[in-house]
Amino acid sequence: INLVEFAENMESTGAEFSPQAQFELTTIGEAVGEAIDMALGCFEKQDLALAETIEPLEEVVDQMQETLKDRHINRLRNGQCTVDAAFPFVESLSCLERISDHCSNVGIYLLGHEGDKRGLDRHEYVRRIHRGETEHYNEKFAFYEQKYYTRIKECLLYTYPSPRDS
Repeated sequence: INLVEFAENMESTGAEFSPQAQFELTTIGEAVGEAIDMALGCFEKQDLALAETIEPLEEVVDQMQETLKDRHINRLRNGQCTVDAAFPFVESLSCLERISDHCSNVGIYLLGHEGDKRGLDRHEYVRRIHRGETEHYNEKFAFYEQKYYTRIKECLLYTYPSPRDS
């Protein structure tokens, strides 16, 4: 709902995202779309292997959000973005990141629900994967980082002067 409201507000004011911002939102949107598909799939099929793949993608989405927010603030400071587009961009990033959090929660809940039968504690599971103690998590994180984060990290449609150059 919030994303639709941002789009409607931008349309009514005539605000537009730069091509760079459009590319960035599209890329993070694709990552979140994949997380949604995974959450739905693991829930519908009770697929624990699929459930394990959501959290690494969610962590990459977190990384993307921070990078894109910082990059957008630099565009705003350098006059390469309008104030009318700044709020919707940053808030859209926040909404997309929250959606990926919810997807991860679905996967972790499913793993925890099944794990309860095997004595798996959800909170301990999350702590273990965030400490890098599971090979599967590390492999999937690297895969999603390459698939999504590298695209936004390496692709700048515009060059931005560093603060030192100003």
